[in-house]
Amino acid sequence: MAIKPAGLIFIWILLSFRSHGIHMVEITSVAQLDRNESVLIFDIHGKLNELEKTVLSSHNKLLETQTNLTNCLNGNPQLNGLLEKLHKLEVGLKEIRANTKKPGDIVIQRRIDGSEDFFRPWADYKKGFGNSSGEFFIGLDKLNKLTNSRPYELLILMEDWENDSRFARYDQFIIGNEAEKYVLKELGKYSGSAGDALGYSLGQKFTTKDQDNDVWNKNCAVEFTGAWWYKDCHRSNLNGRYIKGGNTTVFAQGVDWYPWKGHYYSLKFVEMILRPT
Repeated sequence: MAIKPAGLIFIWILLSFRSHGIHMVEITSVAQLDRNESVLIFDIHGKLNELEKTVLSSHNKLLETQTNLTNCLNGNPQLNGLLEKLHKLEVGLKEIRANTKKPGDIVIQRRIDGSEDFFRPWADYKKGFGNSSGEFFIGLDKLNKLTNSRPYELLILMEDWENDSRFARYDQFIIGNEAEKYVLKELGKYSGSAGDALGYSLGQKFTTKDQDNDVWNKNCAVEFTGAWWYKDCHRSNLNGRYIKGGNTTVFAQGVDWYPWKGHYYSLKFVEMILRPT
């Protein structure tokens, strides 16, 4: 049945419930409802326009801030230098965290002051020598047993005479037994800041001054006063002659890591570490 408009039509709209009763507003006519809707829509439209202006203003301010920062960086070499130093410091701290000794680490070789003679015969390198609190080599027999007992990575820490430091990491280090001449069987993947020097020795047998197992027509250990996994001959010579001061006129006979310092520089400090993986 149709409802005919006669007099005032009362429409009650429920707005909200409160804890004590019901709150309602009376709209006295359809015409008033239409007017109220129009006012409400106009008000919403106005607020949307204001919000759009606010967002646009904030966006412009962000662009201005970005431009100012860029101009500040471009026009301030000192600030650029500071940011570069902060970045290097962050990288250095990451390296320190990565290279700090951890439980389970085994130091297998150390060069620190030249107090120990590393130009030794096969028998000494087989059993090991030196003092584990100073300069020493753990011994090839022990190294073979360790690297074949469980997975280890090899971490090599180095420092030059200017107190700059570098490292090299190989994530799978395995050597053979004496019958295999302690061949360098596995190195895995290299990472680090010193450059990959030991990769050149992969697959090579160990050579000392009295046992020549390299592929050169002479004895690399004799020629370069060390003992190592020489090929023909080396890009690293961490058991070479300890030469104080770093720079030397002697070619490749020192504590040598070629990718970092070349063959005419002998390092101040070296530590070779096995780390369980």
